[in-house]
Amino acid sequence: YQNLEETKEKIISRRQSEIERFKHYYHIDYSDLKNYDLVVDTTNKTPDQVCEKILTAFKQWCQKS
Repeated sequence: YQNLEETKEKIISRRQSEIERFKHYYHIDYSDLKNYDLVVDTTNKTPDQVCEKILTAFKQWCQKS
């Protein structure tokens, strides 16, 4: 890449291309978080905190089943 602006444009373009390709083949917008049962924001989280979040959600899911 020649500069930061070009870098941003290429990344955005690539992301949009991936989203469209996935929709074409699988008829799903994988970027729509409503498609997932669990979304974990790992920003500023330790691996142990992420694991705990997943395990807690799984245990709650098991109780509902």
